[in-house]
Amino acid sequence: MERITAKAQEVLDMSEPFPYMVICDFDGTITTEDTFYGLVNHLFSKEHVEATFKPVLEGKITLIDACTQIIESIPTSDLYRIDEYIGMMQVRPGFDDFLRYLKEIDVPLVVLSGGLDYTVKGRLAPYRDLIHAIYSAVLDTSGKYLSVLSPCTEPYSFLDKSSVLARLKADVFIGIGDGFTDLTIAGKCDHMFARDQLYSHMTENHLKCIPWENFFDVIDHMQKHIIR
Repeated sequence: MERITAKAQEVLDMSEPFPYMVICDFDGTITTEDTFYGLVNHLFSKEHVEATFKPVLEGKITLIDACTQIIESIPTSDLYRIDEYIGMMQVRPGFDDFLRYLKEIDVPLVVLSGGLDYTVKGRLAPYRDLIHAIYSAVLDTSGKYLSVLSPCTEPYSFLDKSSVLARLKADVFIGIGDGFTDLTIAGKCDHMFARDQLYSHMTENHLKCIPWENFFDVIDHMQKHIIR
């Protein structure tokens, strides 16, 4: 419990104010696919994955319960296979340029992920000096099997993003996301870039958002309409 409490403080303690701040999802946003499901499909057979998530479809357990079960069934000795998958993750076009652009205009980027720090930070390691902060649940590798440590989960995510967002301070927030869980980010942001499931939901519910396909689109819109 002490370790979880310490991690909770580490994740949630961010109070420095900024004129602008970009909050960006990871899975399916920075990467071109949902890397959590990509990872479990890399590690397990299709039949095993379907059996694990079947109770979710039947309403017996939450999605995050199934995700936790499958992660905690992985022996720590299999970490090398996770490293293999991290090397396979594809980053969405324009991300490198986007980071350099934010650096030039002195706008911090906060990556907020409902996934696991081992994969998120592993893939973003080459860019770490250009990213202000990364928040995600912790993959504990100290035991015989992997386990997940998080100060605050929610039914669809290893990290309750709202608990982190409440601590962020800026005059103008700019969000980037692709999935339904990124509605939490959208609720915090003055400008929200949305694609895929998030865009469909926001437009269907008459919520203001900016469509995008790659990070070149985000740079272009920010230059023309947000930071001029």
